[in-house]
Amino acid sequence: MLRNSFIIIVLLFVLAGCALHRDNVIEIQELGINTQDRELVSQTEHALEKFDLRKAESLIARLKDINNQKQSTYLKEEIERLEELFEESKIISGIASDVAKHEHEDIFPERNSDKKEVYGDYTIPLRMNKKVADHIKVYCGKRKYKIAATLKRSYRYVEIYKRIFKKNGLPWELAYLPVIESGFLNNARSRASAVGVWQFMSFTARLCGLKVNWYIDERRDPIKSAKAASYYLKGLYQTFGDWYLALAAYNGGPGRVSRAIKRGKSKDFFVLASSRRYLKRETRNYVPGFLAVLYIVKDLKKYGFEKEKTGFDLLYTDYIKELKIPSPVSLKEIAKKTNLTLAEIKGYNPELINSFTPFNMKSYKIKLPINIKPEQLKGLKILPKKKLYFRGWYKVRKGDNLYKIARRFKTTVYKIKKTNNLRSNMIKPGKKLLIPKR
Repeated sequence: MLRNSFIIIVLLFVLAGCALHRDNVIEIQELGINTQDRELVSQTEHALEKFDLRKAESLIARLKDINNQKQSTYLKEEIERLEELFEESKIISGIASDVAKHEHEDIFPERNSDKKEVYGDYTIPLRMNKKVADHIKVYCGKRKYKIAATLKRSYRYVEIYKRIFKKNGLPWELAYLPVIESGFLNNARSRASAVGVWQFMSFTARLCGLKVNWYIDERRDPIKSAKAASYYLKGLYQTFGDWYLALAAYNGGPGRVSRAIKRGKSKDFFVLASSRRYLKRETRNYVPGFLAVLYIVKDLKKYGFEKEKTGFDLLYTDYIKELKIPSPVSLKEIAKKTNLTLAEIKGYNPELINSFTPFNMKSYKIKLPINIKPEQLKGLKILPKKKLYFRGWYKVRKGDNLYKIARRFKTTVYKIKKTNNLRSNMIKPGKKLLIPKR
């Protein structure tokens, strides 16, 4: 009797394991994930980054044909994402010449400027309705402390941002957009992995000319990211011809806003936002939230806010300067020579992810306090390879794959992909890979 019971229990465990395995197989099959699909997705992303819209459109159509046969959840989501990225690439390709300019511009063009800028009235129309009034009530009520703290941080940047937007022929009041985006925090990161004061996703940031990789993330640079945001917003306005729709697209993506206009048969943002069917809740609240901020900064006293005298009154470009140094060098050594802490050096250079300057550049412009003299940084030592986090460069040969290379250099596939910003496992002979240490 006991023996029979034992056999029955064993059989039940075996059947449960088979069922679990079957469920996992079904789940994998349903996702439809395979190397070829991932490679097509990667090729599409690469084409979009190069603004090769014709090739990208062809690849998306091919993915749709594949998905018509597979009915894959994974591919469906990827196609929707790529279609959204296609719209972004199309918009930014129209202003690509403007984007290319900012890479070579001085990031401190307005240093020590005594000229008082005159900006005049708002050019983004201020519309008051229940939605906007509700946001004002919240900002002046339970969120007043947070808004006040954000406005304090904004004083370092907002005048510089106004100049950047005005220079690009855009409404200067866009300088206050980070109040609802990031709270003017350079290291802000959203749940969707948007980063920096202007909350760029990595793909959009690269399209706008910002460097995003494992050693530098220019989304965290408060000036470069602002210039990139000005170019992107310019493209969005040229596309939609309406600032409310352009702002909604900045938050929710141009593809979603275009589809909302078609489905809602209206180009009035507040008509589209009156229904849950067209725009996501976050986007529906985004424009009213920004308008509420504009009402508040237009008349701080009226809404119970004051511009307090704090250390934040000094403009970012008036207490920071750039010094050209050799690269790569340790940030700890820079800290030692300048009598600053490592945390302070990283605070002045939030775009540097690691504790050294970029290894693939012979020189780097480090940002330091205005009182630091170039003589203090003389004699900086170039970091030897053994002190860096990588072994060196490897040229891919015929027959190589990431698993073989990782095994040869005693590292992992994940680290190689992350270091070289690879989105798939496909590598071609002749490609150079940076090999990280384990």
